[in-house]
Amino acid sequence: MPENDPVPGSCLCGGVRFELTPPFELASYCHCEYCRKHSGNFGSVSMEVPREQMRLLSGEELLESWQPAPGLVIRVFCRRCGSGVYGIDEPESETIWVRMSALDADPGVRPSRHTWVSSAPAWFPVPEDGLPRYEQRPTS
Repeated sequence: MPENDPVPGSCLCGGVRFELTPPFELASYCHCEYCRKHSGNFGSVSMEVPREQMRLLSGEELLESWQPAPGLVIRVFCRRCGSGVYGIDEPESETIWVRMSALDADPGVRPSRHTWVSSAPAWFPVPEDGLPRYEQRPTS
């Protein structure tokens, strides 16, 4: 896939389809309790994308959102299959955190940090991979 081509994405049932326009700069592993429980795994892997770089192709009526508590990331997912699509800090935020598990092609960016390592489960210790570790999510 050429580096400037849009990267397609979808939910598990295929009802929600979207595409992302490069370039992409930042991807992170998140080990917080909410990502862990939402994904059913160690956490999530997401990439930060300016909102205008995401284009919803189908399934807007299937998108549901949930915010665990004020000030926490709003999670957007497919209400039919439960697949996480993206997270957003506030409804009017200029950036979103697209779940890399929803991508249907390689975006070319790799996770460059671990966040919320203070919440990592004992059964899945944060790997010693040389990436920076943050007790919470850094502000920049």
